[in-house]
This record gives sequence, C-alpha cells and structure tokens, in this order.
Amino acid sequence: MTDNSSTITKRILRICLRLIISTFLVASFFILTQDIQIFPGTVSGFFSGPQSEAVNIPDDIAVFFVTTSDREQIETWYLQSTNEKAVAIVFHGNADSLYSTYSIQRWLARDGISSYSFDYRGYGRSSGFPSEQGIYRDAEAVYHAVKNRDLPLIVLGISIGTGPASYLATQVQPDIVLLLSPYSSLTRVVRETPLLGYLTPFLKYTFPVKDYLASVRNACIIIAHGTKDSTIPVSHSRELKEHYPEIIYSEFKEAGHNSLLSVGHQHIKALLLNCLKPPQSSSADDSTVRNAAGTSSTNQTPLLEQ
Repeated sequence: MTDNSSTITKRILRICLRLIISTFLVASFFILTQDIQIFPGTVSGFFSGPQSEAVNIPDDIAVFFVTTSDREQIETWYLQSTNEKAVAIVFHGNADSLYSTYSIQRWLARDGISSYSFDYRGYGRSSGFPSEQGIYRDAEAVYHAVKNRDLPLIVLGISIGTGPASYLATQVQPDIVLLLSPYSSLTRVVRETPLLGYLTPFLKYTFPVKDYLASVRNACIIIAHGTKDSTIPVSHSRELKEHYPEIIYSEFKEAGHNSLLSVGHQHIKALLLNCLKPPQSSSADDSTVRNAAGTSSTNQTPLLEQ
C-alpha cells in the first residue's frame, strides 16, 4: 500500500513538474517574441529592406525614405490631393502596410486632404526592428518631412497606430487628432486578454493613449469605434470619452475591428471636415468651438450606408 502511494505521489509530482516546465516555456515564448506578436508585419520585413525593389506602387504615390534620429530608413508614401485644405500623417494598424493604407489616403484625398503614410521600422522596406521608442522616432522623422507645410495638420491613428499617433500629437500639437479603434493603453489590452494577462508585468510596450491625450492642447479630437470590435473592445474608447468629455465620439453598431471605416466612413469624414471649418465666432474660445463641433454622445450609434 505504501509503495502504491509512493508511486502515485511520484506520478503527480512528474505531471506537476511537466506542467510547470510547459507553462514556463509557453510564457517565455510569448515574452521573447512579443515584438513580433504585437508587430507581425516585421515577419515579411525580414525578406525586404530599403534596397528592395518597389513593387506595384500606385501612380499617384510619391515614395521617399526619411532618416530617423537613430539612422533607420523609413519608407513613406505621399499622396497629394487637389485643392489642398489639410495634410495628414497616417499611422496604420499592426497587420497593415503602406499598400493596405493606400485606400485611406485615397479616402482623405477625395476631400482635399493630402497625406503621408509610412511603414514602421521592420515593416516592408523600412529598416530596423520595432520598439516603442523606435516607432516614436519613426513618427518624429516623418513629421519633420511635413512640418513646413502651411496647412492644418491631421494626425490619424488606426488600431495599434493610435498609440504612436497620440504620442506625436503631444509633441507637435496638431489641429486634428483622429483615432480609429483606439485603446486606452496597450497595457490594459494585454491585461484583459485571457491567459496573456498574467504576462503583463513583462510587457515592453505601453503606448499610454489616455495619458498622452492629456497633453494635447487645442486640437479637435475625434474617436470612432465599432461595438462589435473583438480585438480592441469598445470599452477603451468609452473610457477615453468619459475621461475627456470634449472628445468628439461616435460608435457604430455594425462595425468590427476591421470594418469601422467601411461602415462609418461617411460620418467620420463629416466630423473630420467639420473640424477643418474655421471657428464661427471670433469671440469664443477657439478650442471650445472646435472640440464641440459635431460632438456625439456615447449613446449615439450611427448606422451608415456604405
């Protein structure tokens, strides 16, 4: 009987040890590969670089590279609109690229907004490997290519791009900040993800959007989110709206993470163009007029025809 008990105890200990080792290995994998987990576009970037040949560049795109403060080369696409009324810097999502962002540049150009989009370091033909501070340097380098334009500046962030977009907004104080499917912080996104939440203390990225927006002054801030977003829950945008009531905020009942613009493009464009209008009253405070224009409450959920 004693021998049987000892055998069972040893088996249980072996199983527990295997579980501990397996958990350690899986956790280590996610911790060590978090750069690729957060920025999967770097995988394809391994097979290209600044010297790679450009392929299928749209005819209306001007391609150039900007040099960051740490000497990385960042591929940038410029699309000039006719009858320019503003210029935008576009920060794409983590699974996107310059090619997939081109449709957004065309969407902006139809209403007189020229735009610059760029691939983060490690993506496409951009050199380097992503890090939070590195992507901030990418954003600053692109801004230096834009800053002498005598036009209203729009900073547009999508998904993961809302983090570096919010950072740049604190540095350059643009006229408009447009955040599509943002998060309050990447730390919160990971913390609320089943199982991965336990690895939050090891996360190298924070992208504290909520904190950054506190330092954005006199900008018209627009946020849009789909209620069916399962990647970044709409609760993140609701938190931002609750913390900053002056934000112009819209929810879209039929939109998921990747369908926000296809569902809400007309309404979002209307809000954007409204922010570009000059203040109606010279006696009113400029920031109040611009932030109040087009404001929707969190209860409003526009359903738009594509």
